[in-house]
Amino acid sequence: MSRSLALFAIIALLVPGLSAQNVSVYQTTSDLSQKLSKQSDVQFAGSGTASTTITIDDTKTFQQIDGFGASFTDSSAWLVYTKLTANQRNDAMQKLFSRTNGIALGFLRQPMGSSDLARTFYSYDDLCTQTTTACTTPSDKTDPTLANFSIDHDKDYIVPVLQQALAINPNVKIMANPWSPPGWMKTNGSMLGHTNIDGSLRTDAYDPLAQYFVKFIQAYEAEGVRIDYISMQNEPLYAPTNYAGMMMQPSEQANFLGNYLGPALAKAGLNTKVMVWDHNWDNTSYSETVLADAKANSYAAGVAWHHYAGDPSAMSAVHDMYPDKDVWETEASGGYWAGGDSFKGEALELINTMRNWAKSYVLWNMALDQDNGPYVGGCTTCRGLFTVTWDKSGAATPAPSTVKYEFDYYVLGQASKFVQPGAYRIDSDMAASVGINDVAFRNPDGSIVLYVLNNGTANQTFNVKSKANYFTTTVPAGAVATFIWNPSIPATVSLNSTPAGLSLASGAGGSVGLTVAPLNGTSNVTLGCQVLDANDNPTSDYTCAATDTNLTFADTSAVTTTINVTPGTILARSRHNSGFALLGFGMMPLMGLVALGTTRKRRAAIAIVVLSSIALTLVACGGGGSSPGTSTQPAPVQVAAGAPIFIPAAGTYSTAQNVTITSATAGATIYYTTDGSTPTTSSTKYTAAVPVTKSITLKALATASDYTNSVVSTAAYDLKVLYTVAVTATTDSGVPVQIRVPMQVAL
Repeated sequence: MSRSLALFAIIALLVPGLSAQNVSVYQTTSDLSQKLSKQSDVQFAGSGTASTTITIDDTKTFQQIDGFGASFTDSSAWLVYTKLTANQRNDAMQKLFSRTNGIALGFLRQPMGSSDLARTFYSYDDLCTQTTTACTTPSDKTDPTLANFSIDHDKDYIVPVLQQALAINPNVKIMANPWSPPGWMKTNGSMLGHTNIDGSLRTDAYDPLAQYFVKFIQAYEAEGVRIDYISMQNEPLYAPTNYAGMMMQPSEQANFLGNYLGPALAKAGLNTKVMVWDHNWDNTSYSETVLADAKANSYAAGVAWHHYAGDPSAMSAVHDMYPDKDVWETEASGGYWAGGDSFKGEALELINTMRNWAKSYVLWNMALDQDNGPYVGGCTTCRGLFTVTWDKSGAATPAPSTVKYEFDYYVLGQASKFVQPGAYRIDSDMAASVGINDVAFRNPDGSIVLYVLNNGTANQTFNVKSKANYFTTTVPAGAVATFIWNPSIPATVSLNSTPAGLSLASGAGGSVGLTVAPLNGTSNVTLGCQVLDANDNPTSDYTCAATDTNLTFADTSAVTTTINVTPGTILARSRHNSGFALLGFGMMPLMGLVALGTTRKRRAAIAIVVLSSIALTLVACGGGGSSPGTSTQPAPVQVAAGAPIFIPAAGTYSTAQNVTITSATAGATIYYTTDGSTPTTSSTKYTAAVPVTKSITLKALATASDYTNSVVSTAAYDLKVLYTVAVTATTDSGVPVQIRVPMQVAL
């Protein structure tokens, strides 16, 4: 089987059946003997055979979903970027963020500076020495103009993994917030939450902290990483003694948001939304106090919550008081603390969180190591979505690291892989009395996603009712199953395409043979066609049209026709720019999120994202040597300049990339080539990010005074754009039926 046909086969497994009688099923068992495993399709019928029924009503909608995810804490990002090989890292990122090759995580919560799961204490304006125990600033040192502000710490490994996540899934939402501002802004002078006195925000630091947020958002966006949300303080009523934290009373938070942070964001022209609270379910009065303040309320998007105390119903209580404000669950760590937690418990919490208005369900660390770290304090028993086991022996040649995906990955994946960006939660009843818990969503393409947990100790058979039809299914004890179907596409016409997919060269067109067979007495069909990009959005990159737009059936015989695909307007989006730029060559899909129309000719799309990545091989920095000179003194030892590093890493991408090239050697000059040839000091000098708008191989060389030339670094970028040709057949009764043909364009 060719690579392209293999890809199309994989896509076919991920797409719900096109007939309303077909329901796709994926399942994970609590013992992980099945992990997101495709089950046999089930069929809708006129009635159900079980005594228990879950009824779906997609006419009743609730909150729109932002996504499911975790955090690249300092520890997580360091492990992924420095303890995995390029191949392992690219594989892990695909498994995390690709809808085709992974679970399509869509929400990241990023600490602004040090948290408990960090390697040191640090902020972005330190006037102290970063250590693993504290970061205390002398009382006479301040920086009210933030002249010392820098996110250089994050550029080493946090920003690169975020850039790669966005390259794979541009729809990822990112939230950021501090565990502590710089120590000099606090009453105790320390990043610790508590020393000899509780640390709170100094009265003269309100404006500097507001500007600190502005500078952080701007600095990250300059790196191509947009910040969609912020909260003002992690867990503002807890003052940890061994990791970063800060006390912030509700009156202080309301004052800070209404009079400082909100106006500062507005003045800077930033549309980043602000969440209040960001602490546990056991306290509703804090967020109510902040939202009761008129100024603070005008700048607040809603409330962020953690799961460590109380229950999810607190979110509904505050939402009912302020229905114009949204709700997010932003931290729920898995871990090995007393009593532990369980696969079933986490799945049940996801369901209950969604059923109480949350737009997100976010676990804590993306990855931790075999010792549940690294950490500076706080949680020593937390668990990541996956565990990186690495060689801590200090051996000259360390043993290879290994990766193990924990059950948290699959609990999230059973939702995040199938619930598309822009989906809404819809009404469904629960059969909790027999151990069945569920939550349902409607995707922008009209498909329904039902997430079901069998929380009991025995297998459960039940019906699912949608509209007037039923299907009957069985879920094993302790398992999670996800059901996907599209109720908008009745079987009045059958559509088949030849070939099953198109594989095109850059700038070329192609054709799809289409066979249309009438069912149920259909006599006339009108054909329409639309090309969708990798995010299921309409695109002008290509246009398509049927040779025969109107088909008439004299009997039940099938009719064949042709769908022609031709290149349209070619646009590419720069990863470092929120707008679109017309490039000199290459073709990229429009990657902005646009809701699909829901006219009488309903459009449906499939989710197609990036192909599996190609590994980047970075040659390690070479060493230098010395030899005796003619004098009596030995020649000075010369060390090679740091090998060039490419960001984002090499791999396969579905959008144009702006590749930055750096060296660890300060002041180094970098020369590069784009044709695979070996660079010299006569090659192109690097002065700005290199636009990659077609498949190329970059090679780079670093030079610096008092250093020998670096080794040559190589990065291969493979641009393969995925589209969908969506053909709609509208019958004489006005009912649309669709077939979607995958199309791959190699640049």
